[in-house]
Amino acid sequence: MESIYVNNVSYFIKDKEVIKDINFSLNEGEILAILGPNGVGKTTLLKIMAGLIKPTYGSVLLYGKPPEESRNIISYLPANPNIDPYANVEDILLAQLYGNDKKFFISKDDINKVRKWYFNFFDKNYLKTPFSNLSSGEQRLVLLSGCFARNPKIILLDEPVAFLDITNQAKILTFIKDISVKMKITVVFTMHEIYYANVSNKILLLKNGQVKSYGDPTSVLKKEIIEDVYKIKLKEVSLDDKKMFFPNIF
Repeated sequence: MESIYVNNVSYFIKDKEVIKDINFSLNEGEILAILGPNGVGKTTLLKIMAGLIKPTYGSVLLYGKPPEESRNIISYLPANPNIDPYANVEDILLAQLYGNDKKFFISKDDINKVRKWYFNFFDKNYLKTPFSNLSSGEQRLVLLSGCFARNPKIILLDEPVAFLDITNQAKILTFIKDISVKMKITVVFTMHEIYYANVSNKILLLKNGQVKSYGDPTSVLKKEIIEDVYKIKLKEVSLDDKKMFFPNIF
């Protein structure tokens, strides 16, 4: 079943072209990594898919409906969310669960739901701890657990492993990969770590706001393509059937 359909999407700010003629589709349970240098429109595309901004041209359908009619099936986590630093962790998780719903009664089921997902990411109980007391990496894990607590069909993540150490980076990406299969959740994330894009089924590589390459990791992650997009000389390393790329500075 097709979960995301992006058709000829372009977005302009006044006369400035941010993204242009973006086309792709994803099936239920697939993972898409959006790659590209800073300023190529990765976050803009994610916001359009989340229904936060409307494209200048083109359209997005999520399970056949526009994003603004699909809020109940989407979890979106921006790279730098605006969070009340004085709220405790559990309050923030419940706020993520409710979204924009005007809910005044917190049920025991709701509390159990957010706690269940929280303990998928944490061994320690920080639920009553002020959010500001956590490290930036721990804060990121809290917000990620809140995304899953909503039981969405589509999760949109802007740089989900930013601020995390390699242990938690691996934990998050493994979790995303496993849950997309088990629960048939479609996951779209942006990132700068090219080597981690191998966990995805599809990669969308952007250059100057347009699609440079789209397809499975084997077809997109090629040395000549990556060097052209990022304007840097790379070293290529083979790991099993995967290709890894590193700046040629060693």
